[in-house]
Amino acid sequence: MNYLFWNIRGLGKGEKISTIRTLVVKNKVSFMGLVETKHRRSINSRIKRMWGSGDYDVCEVHASDIYSGGIFAIWDAGTFCASKKHCGERWIIIKGSIKMINFECCVGVIYSPNDRVGRITIYEELKILIVSINRLVLLLGDFNVILQPSESIGIFRCNLSMRDFSEWIQSLGLIDIPLHGIKFTWRRNDSKSRLDRGLCCNVWLWKFPNLNFKKFLENELTNLPNVSLNNKLKVFKGPLRAWSKEKFDRMDNKIGELESVIHDLERLSDVRGLNDMEKARLNASQNHLQS
Repeated sequence: MNYLFWNIRGLGKGEKISTIRTLVVKNKVSFMGLVETKHRRSINSRIKRMWGSGDYDVCEVHASDIYSGGIFAIWDAGTFCASKKHCGERWIIIKGSIKMINFECCVGVIYSPNDRVGRITIYEELKILIVSINRLVLLLGDFNVILQPSESIGIFRCNLSMRDFSEWIQSLGLIDIPLHGIKFTWRRNDSKSRLDRGLCCNVWLWKFPNLNFKKFLENELTNLPNVSLNNKLKVFKGPLRAWSKEKFDRMDNKIGELESVIHDLERLSDVRGLNDMEKARLNASQNHLQS
């Protein structure tokens, strides 16, 4: 069972919907959580375009304003059977079971606020609920706080907030799921932090020993190729298919090469600062993907 979490910073209408659909299909996603959707009313009309199949269940929390907020969870109803949905302003907790192995659990999508007082309020709400549900828990979210100093470079770190977060995790008996492939999940210029993470109880790791948390490269989330042909062009379907395959095969190869360069340089920057030549190459590769 594959899970997808994304702080989407506004759901939008066309491009991001298509990107979500591609990610869901490509990665065989069974459960998806989106935060900061900024949607103020139901997005039922766009769900099938995002998910593809019709066998799904959803839970959503509308944004309180147009600038931030909004949480959305969708899952394959044939894989995960929900028995109860719990919602707060910044979280969704779904109680249910994974059908194939009859694994009773609860899965949550969390979007913590930026301020310490707000986060503490969220911690208290979730702790009371999780203890009362008494199910094996998996939480995916943008917690807007780091767990230890090594998870942040170039920005102010609040030791009190780290302690609050660590104590809350320990009080629920949760484990930080390993981040695969890269050290940080948020970057701005030379500042970077690990703000997104997955947390679970140890039974999840016993049941799924290969469980890990992977960060997608930015271009996977914003620049996936999307080809749409008008119905009037059906007469050219064969030639266009051949042209499209050749064109986008070359494009995919180029994108793959640039992804590899970006990934290697970002991993290197996790270990040490990049020199001027490396920074220039990273910026050039990122700009080329967006051109």
